[in-house]
Amino acid sequence: MQADGGLGRLGELTSGARLAAVLDTLDFDTVPEESSVDVLQACYRQLAHTQGLVFAALRRVSQCTPSDDCGVIEGFARAAGDRRRADLDPLSPTENSTTPPC
Repeated sequence: MQADGGLGRLGELTSGARLAAVLDTLDFDTVPEESSVDVLQACYRQLAHTQGLVFAALRRVSQCTPSDDCGVIEGFARAAGDRRRADLDPLSPTENSTTPPC
């Protein structure tokens, strides 16, 4: 084991789920000074990976037609947790509506 707790090996991990899991377990206040640059570089690689995913999703959404929301409303509803789809989609039926839900 390295004196830095193995943090110098962060450079060997490619961005993605495994690196994200390692970074999620770090207590940044306890990272030794000699490992701080390695940790910063790993965080930056993971950030770039995540931004790539966001940009890919944005590109997909930009290709949607106005009549096809590509699941955007459902995605926002899932992200909102307890909030209802009706809160996010003004065109969806309400509780008092006679229109059956899709």
